[in-house]
Amino acid sequence: MKEIIQDKRFKYAILIYSLLAFAFTIYTLNRVRELEDQVIPLLDDGNYEQAEEVLSDLESIIDTYIYQPKFFPNKSLMSVAKHKLHTGKGRLALLNNQVEEAKEHLLSSAKVSGSPTLNSFGPNMSLAQKLLERNEKEVVLSYFELCGEFWDEEFDQSDTWEAAISKGEMPDFGPNLIY
Repeated sequence: MKEIIQDKRFKYAILIYSLLAFAFTIYTLNRVRELEDQVIPLLDDGNYEQAEEVLSDLESIIDTYIYQPKFFPNKSLMSVAKHKLHTGKGRLALLNNQVEEAKEHLLSSAKVSGSPTLNSFGPNMSLAQKLLERNEKEVVLSYFELCGEFWDEEFDQSDTWEAAISKGEMPDFGPNLIY
């Protein structure tokens, strides 16, 4: 009889652990979405200190869970989070005139596996635009090439943007400055 009770307790303990792990994963997924949605608007509104805090929180989650896929199974959400993290960090670097660091973040923001959002709507171009304003054309063209790894050809606008850059014009990034 004692073995049966212990067996039931063990099963309940496993069930409770599983439910807690599931709840924590859902919380983390929602927290990542919340943070990534705040980055670009905060930077656009000039709330740099708050943007830095959000980026720090986002980076902490990414660093914690990127190497634990069984606890963070949503690979596409992680791709968007990494993209927004590096876009935001690059924009902050530019504010401090750290152009080389900003360029590294631009390229890192495109080294993701993609997601339904990134694959169709495409990447955020706000850091690319800021670098083009500083005449950093080569890194932006390299960024376009990297984005081609995940951006669906049907939606990819980089050819149009490359043509504008080759004419010495600023591309019209449209909604890609927002999402």
